[in-house]
Amino acid sequence: MAMTKTLNSTASRVSMLFADRIVVLTEEYRNELCKAHRWFFRPHKVKIIPNGIDSFLFYPNSLNNSKSKLIRLGMAARFSFSKRQDLLIDALSLVLEQRPDISFELHFAGDGDHLDHVKALVSNSSIAAHIHFDGLLSESQVAEWLKSMDIYLHATAGESFCMSVLQAMATGLPIIASANVGITVVNGDGSDGILVDNYTNLWATEIIKLIDDCDRRKRMGFNARKKAVDLYSAEASLKSYLELVLSE
Repeated sequence: MAMTKTLNSTASRVSMLFADRIVVLTEEYRNELCKAHRWFFRPHKVKIIPNGIDSFLFYPNSLNNSKSKLIRLGMAARFSFSKRQDLLIDALSLVLEQRPDISFELHFAGDGDHLDHVKALVSNSSIAAHIHFDGLLSESQVAEWLKSMDIYLHATAGESFCMSVLQAMATGLPIIASANVGITVVNGDGSDGILVDNYTNLWATEIIKLIDDCDRRKRMGFNARKKAVDLYSAEASLKSYLELVLSE
C-alpha cells in the first residue's frame, strides 16, 4: 500500500518529468514505476543501483565448523505482518517430525509488533526448546551473529530490497528464502541460494536437503559471498553512482 501511494504520488510524477536521473533499487521497482506512470514514464532516466553492503564488516567465519552435528539456522528481520517467522516454526516442526536425528537451533534476531505473537506460537510448538530469540542487534552485532550460523533462512511475503539476505550472502552463508518480490539477489538455480514458495512442506524439504549436504552448503556459501562482493558491495554501489554522475 505504501509503495503504491509513493509510486502514484504527484512528487513521484514530477520527478519523473523533470529529474535528470531517478535511481531505484531493483528491477521490480522499476517495473512498478512504469506501470504507475504509464505515458509519464521516462525509461532513459531510470537507473537501477542496489544498496551496497559492507563486505569488510560482513565476511565468512573461517573458524566455523561446517561439519558440526548441531546446525544453526537464523533469520534476522523485523517481526511484522509481512515477515513469516511463523512459517519457519511450522517448517522446522515438520523437520523434527520427519528427521528426529537432526540436531538444530533456530535463531531469530529483531523485534517488532508481532514478536509476542511469534513467541506464543513457539511456546505451543514441538520445537520450543530449539528456538532462540536473540533480540534487536546493532549492525556489528548482526555481523557476528551471522558468523555463528550455518544456514540463513528468510521467509517473507515480500520485500522492497532485503539487506539482511545480502548481509548473510556476504558472510558466506547458503540461503533459503521465499520466492517473492525483493529476494532477486538470490539466484533461482540454487547456485548461491534456494528460492521456495511459502508452503511448510516445501520449506521443510529444502531445509533437510541442505542440512544433509555439507559440500553443497560450502559451494552455495562461496558463490553467495562472491556475488555479494562483486555486485552488491559498497564499492560496487559507489562505482555505479560515480559512473552515473560522470555520464551527465
